Amino acid sequence: MVIRKIDAMHKRYGVSAGNKCGACCNLVEHRYSKKYYKCAVYGLSSSTSTDWAKRNVACGMFNVEVKHDKHRALSIIKPDENIPMENQIEMEVIK
Repeated sequence: MVIRKIDAMHKRYGVSAGNKCGACCNLVEHRYSKKYYKCAVYGLSSSTSTDWAKRNVACGMFNVEVKHDKHRALSIIKPDENIPMENQIEMEVIK
């Protein structure tokens, strides 16, 4: 099963109901022979794999400004280790 980019963003950051990526401050437009859009949160590489659709339902990072970084990719963004993830279990070693 292939996970779409926007689904991965929704899983990581949640959904911003009623908002579209096209209205987000993190959507970056590039113009060459035509327009291409990139999400600064997801990644700004020159690859088509980081192309973004303005019509996507926005994620929880909607209008939360991030530093634009062409090297960022969702797969390398590490979550805050102090915040438990959903459905995470805790284990304690007893000696």
